[in-house]
Amino acid sequence: MDLILKSQDFFSLEDSKGDLHYFVNMGSEGGNVSFHESSHWALWNEGLITKRANWSAQFAPVAGNPGD
Repeated sequence: MDLILKSQDFFSLEDSKGDLHYFVNMGSEGGNVSFHESSHWALWNEGLITKRANWSAQFAPVAGNPGD
């Protein structure tokens, strides 16, 4: 079974203290489980953003779940 993730949206939200929280919404195809009738899922993750040595960005998930 192949699972394909497609990123749809990347954004940040500011909390009441002014700290930024980074989120990504995505869709998946190919997952097949008995409790979900479709192989297409909406998913989200909150993550930490860091700069790598080559100046690219790394997104490290800290929370996530299926979307509604």
